[in-house]
Amino acid sequence: MDMKFKDTKFESKLKELIEAMTNNEGPYLIHCVEGKDRTGYISMNIESLAGATYDEIVNDYMITYDNYYDININTDKGNLKKINFEERVNNYLLSIGITQENINLLKSKIKK
Repeated sequence: MDMKFKDTKFESKLKELIEAMTNNEGPYLIHCVEGKDRTGYISMNIESLAGATYDEIVNDYMITYDNYYDININTDKGNLKKINFEERVNNYLLSIGITQENINLLKSKIKK
């Protein structure tokens, strides 16, 4: 995965969160200071692994922007509908050191 900007501190915390989720039964509470950026990103990752559709992910994430910035869903979605989010997130989590076994365990806990 070619990334121009890597935040290893965030990736370390994300890995810690995923491992905590795989070692504990839900429900899970995920939050950050404002509940939109990191929380939204982590929620998108989890929803992707749970098999959520593009529209479900965008609708959930945009709620934070509608509430915080008064920006709503009527923006251009570009080519994002063509992305396999579950595969992309799976590969990203592997790239930061989370094992496929832990990813699969998390998926089994959060799948619809």
